[in-house]
Amino acid sequence: MFEQSTNKAFEVTITEQGKTGKFRAHLFKLKDSQFLDVIPADCNYASNQADVVAYSMFPGHLLMRVTQIEPEVKFAACDYDWLQKYLEANPTILAHHTEYERIVLTADTRDLQKFVLKHLGTNELFKDYGTMVRRAKP
Repeated sequence: MFEQSTNKAFEVTITEQGKTGKFRAHLFKLKDSQFLDVIPADCNYASNQADVVAYSMFPGHLLMRVTQIEPEVKFAACDYDWLQKYLEANPTILAHHTEYERIVLTADTRDLQKFVLKHLGTNELFKDYGTMVRRAKP
């Protein structure tokens, strides 16, 4: 579920396999592409909490590419398998380290933006993930 809270901020509820996670997301644009910068709104490590919340418990943010906003929000999630293989083959291309078998990007904002824009192609940094239903505020 995708609900606007302010001008460019949203409340996002993700449900996967009966588990839910609540996030705050900020919409931004790099050149002609739109993205959501997503951070967890709460994390209680409950058994019914969506696994994707745990992914964002490391320092940093989850990045999603937004391909459509109306009437539904369509987005592509970061393909961490692709990213891991790419960084293993090119370890100095982007500042990062591994924490508990997960990649943590530590590059500065300018380098991250450049990397993201360079790898927007098919079978690269983002993979198709899904559609979120917009919910209007009551």
